Amino acid sequence: MAKSNPDGSLPVVILAGGFGTRLGSFSRKFPKSLVPVLGRPFLFHQIELLKRKSIKRIIFCLGYKSELILKTLNEDRSGLSFDFVFDGRHALGTGGAVRKATELISGDFFVLYGDSYLDIDYQAVQKIYERVGKQGLMVLYKNKNQIERSNVVFKNGLVTEYDKRKTSSRMEYIDYGLSVLNKKAMKGFLPGKKFDLSEIFSRLITKRQLAGTVVRKRFYEVGSLQGIKELEKYLKK
Repeated sequence: MAKSNPDGSLPVVILAGGFGTRLGSFSRKFPKSLVPVLGRPFLFHQIELLKRKSIKRIIFCLGYKSELILKTLNEDRSGLSFDFVFDGRHALGTGGAVRKATELISGDFFVLYGDSYLDIDYQAVQKIYERVGKQGLMVLYKNKNQIERSNVVFKNGLVTEYDKRKTSSRMEYIDYGLSVLNKKAMKGFLPGKKFDLSEIFSRLITKRQLAGTVVRKRFYEVGSLQGIKELEKYLKK
């Protein structure tokens, strides 16, 4: 499968267009990506982590209060390559945003939620994706409903069920917040249409094209006030 960067590293599509409804009054002023974490916008922590993980290019999918994110990124000195896609007049949803981002991508790419801090080996994930030869790979954590509600059934190397709304006792794993996809996974999804990223995953599951890999290190997120406290505690270490 085609690589997007000359050195073989994959670009990361960051879904940074969400409203942050669980953050209360803060979300009326700022997007989730700019929530303060140890006195700095979360976005900087996320970018610095990706740079340490040998990521070279980030494509931001922007929607809600995108102008504030662009202004903040003007202060970035990481040296990474940034591209941007925008929802436009109507929200595209997470799936529609990824679909639009693939217009700037030739082959494979990571998808990362804009509120996630995932301190794992991204290059190891890429190698697993390349080895399994599927159109998608979902990174999983064996959650067993401990941190949040589990939403994935994982068997024999494949994700066989994924549902964030209707969970069952069979679901022991949770979507970690990081996936790898090939542009071919967008086939059949029309540009400019609103849909959820889960619809891409569901279609891949039907075709037995969504592999999974399990990590042991827990995830951190800034989508809730409790999540912010836990991330700050982790970063202080």
